[in-house]
Amino acid sequence: MDRSSIGINERYPSLLIVPIVDILAIIAGALLAYWFRFDSFELHERYWLATAIMALLVVLLNVMQGGYARWRITRITSLLLKLCLVWAVVAIIAASLIFFAHAAERFSRLWVGGALLISFGVSASARVAAQLLLRRARRFGLARRSVFLVGPAEQLLQVGKGMRNAPGEGHSIAGVERVSGELTEQDLDRLASRVERSGAREVWICVPLEMGGVVRSIFYVLRHHTVEVRFIPDFRGMQLLNHRMSEVAGHLAVDLSVTPLDGLARIVKRLEDMILGSLITLLIIPVCLAIAIAIKVTSPGPVLFKQYRTGANGRRFKV
Repeated sequence: MDRSSIGINERYPSLLIVPIVDILAIIAGALLAYWFRFDSFELHERYWLATAIMALLVVLLNVMQGGYARWRITRITSLLLKLCLVWAVVAIIAASLIFFAHAAERFSRLWVGGALLISFGVSASARVAAQLLLRRARRFGLARRSVFLVGPAEQLLQVGKGMRNAPGEGHSIAGVERVSGELTEQDLDRLASRVERSGAREVWICVPLEMGGVVRSIFYVLRHHTVEVRFIPDFRGMQLLNHRMSEVAGHLAVDLSVTPLDGLARIVKRLEDMILGSLITLLIIPVCLAIAIAIKVTSPGPVLFKQYRTGANGRRFKV
């Protein structure tokens, strides 16, 4: 493949560049916070040690939770949420180390908080700027990633429309192979040759679920090629509201329906319930009291209606 066809992401992968940016952000935050706190840029040795530990934690946590993976199809909000989580964990670890080591008198808490806050701002700004610049470059035909499409004509048309509607992701079609059924050995060899000649960086297999044999055959014939192979199944007719990819018992699974109240969403939902519920309760108390009095005066029985419902994990609760 001609080197000029390789995008910026492949020449300078985020897995190598972004950790350096995060380390520089931590150093910049430490220096600025030290200047704000002590009016000097000459950090004491123990502050340099703390800076190194924070930088190491940031890089390790980002690697562990995929913060340095390719950003082509990652939203800015997802990048920032991951980054916020990493910095929050680093802050907790830093505070815990200072507390358990009885080092509160040796380290300025204002410096620790300022260093983390400033470095987060620098790192987040760098990510947003890089993402916006890359998206703009892709819209002008730069930093694009060529894709070879394989599948039925109708499915390929839908995928092509999706690519055109998302120019910021920077995908371009390098070739198309229309298939409608099982492929012979000659068909597979011809497909492999076409993929190699096209210079594509990825091969997208866009077929219905019942054509699993085709996916296996294409994947096998491309096993010696350097292209990335992506399977895009056809789920037309299925309303997928909350789905995801997961691994169960050593097997890759497509979770067609999962609970939306998981992880951070569960915490946000709980806070929303408590805050909004409390505000609404305060507003409607006078109305509820009037209704309760009217019920008690005009009809026998309790004021409150109680009923059992089935909630999370099949547990019964009273409403």
